[in-house]
Amino acid sequence: MKLRRLMSCAFALCTALAANPAHAHFLWGEVTPETPAVAKLAFSDGPGEVSEGNLVERIEDAKVWDGKGKNLKFKTADAVRSGALKDSRVFASSQFYGVLDKTKEGRGIFRLMYFAKSAQTLADANATVKLPVELFAQADGGNVVVTAKRNGQLFEGAKVDVYLPGQDKATPFTTDAKGEVRFEAKGSGLYGLKTLWTDETPGKAEGKEYPFTRNYSTLTFRYSPVAVAKSDIPQSGEASMGMGRRPQLPPGPHPQVNKKAYDLLKNASENRQTMPEDFVGFSANVTYINGDAVTNGTLVYRRKGETQINFKDLEKGEQSWVSDKIFNLLGHRRGGGFNNGDGRYPLSLNALPANSFGTLIDVNDGMRSQYRVKDKVVREVTREMGGTRFTISVIETIETEGGKYLANHFIVSYRDAKTGNLKQVEGYHDTFSKFGEVWLPTARHVFTTDAIAPGAPDTPKFQIIKFSNVKILKAEKLATATGSAAQ
Repeated sequence: MKLRRLMSCAFALCTALAANPAHAHFLWGEVTPETPAVAKLAFSDGPGEVSEGNLVERIEDAKVWDGKGKNLKFKTADAVRSGALKDSRVFASSQFYGVLDKTKEGRGIFRLMYFAKSAQTLADANATVKLPVELFAQADGGNVVVTAKRNGQLFEGAKVDVYLPGQDKATPFTTDAKGEVRFEAKGSGLYGLKTLWTDETPGKAEGKEYPFTRNYSTLTFRYSPVAVAKSDIPQSGEASMGMGRRPQLPPGPHPQVNKKAYDLLKNASENRQTMPEDFVGFSANVTYINGDAVTNGTLVYRRKGETQINFKDLEKGEQSWVSDKIFNLLGHRRGGGFNNGDGRYPLSLNALPANSFGTLIDVNDGMRSQYRVKDKVVREVTREMGGTRFTISVIETIETEGGKYLANHFIVSYRDAKTGNLKQVEGYHDTFSKFGEVWLPTARHVFTTDAIAPGAPDTPKFQIIKFSNVKILKAEKLATATGSAAQ
């Protein structure tokens, strides 16, 4: 793609007019890493490029707004439209391209829309900019989890193209029942994602009727995998215990940190029982129980490679649920330096007094995270994500050797972030056993109930995941780390 930038404007223009823009060119945004940031917009083949020829003229009337919904003013220079991004770390854009007649090509008549979303870092890429078809991204260990939504609903079966830093060719993926794809983060720099939603709703624009709309949407963010150890963002209604989001910030402690808050949280974090640094992984048989239904599968967990969870006779949606619960159960056990996680933030003591769950600590991150710490144990975690504020309350812990602990019984309550109304409650009870030098789970019990109106019947769910025939993997059996296979 660098070679294309050096073509003469005349040749580029001829090529652009001869090609179908829906095939080759898309709306791509970019947020520069400096402060204050600059928001850039181009109509190009891939992320991080300038508009070819005079194609920048096609997006001169594109609408642009920041993460708070404030309209931005852009100017055109050097085949890119750009403007200052002062009070936000994310911006979005939309462009109506026209009603196209591609009947001769077998693609019919359709309205063509382009959308772009760009975040400064991966930590910012999970914020919504309210696009009709929108991509979200978050870290999960050495992987990136992408969620696709259309009109605010999970988009199953969406085709998502992933552009890694420094690579011209995209890798295709297909979202699962939760609207998600997962890929391994490779390289530091600008990541790009692209998807298409064909909306079958007919309409009329520019005096022309159309039977459907092609909506192309992109997402870009900057990311450095080596700066990330783990993720604490909940998976579709599931909260993660004791895990911190990893933005691209320098290692802690933060210059503005409160020392008492820092020491309290650091001691509790380092007091958790985690996997040894040289632990390779393990294999196990998995039994999933949902009511009277019992399904058997297998698990091969690799700490630095591809984890495999397989069920032959389990519906896709349920297998996704089981996989999320297993990844969550094991993910927060991976460990990682405190100063590469929550220790990076300007931790402070909240003015509210301590209660039975301990002293309240404000993390001062983008998720309004709070911890309550007591006796070197994180007793409560509260975070906000996607319009939901959830609280994890630890009911019981297991003491292991050296005075460390495992949280084995906790409750998660989900509330509407604006109204405070209760949306859902989950209860977890985990059991563990020691295999050699490693504490590993033997079962996870999950009780789920939605918020119910007075007088309405409650329909709770009770599901169990059991692990048996646990075997520790040897180092020579460790597979090369890979992301999700391309769909």
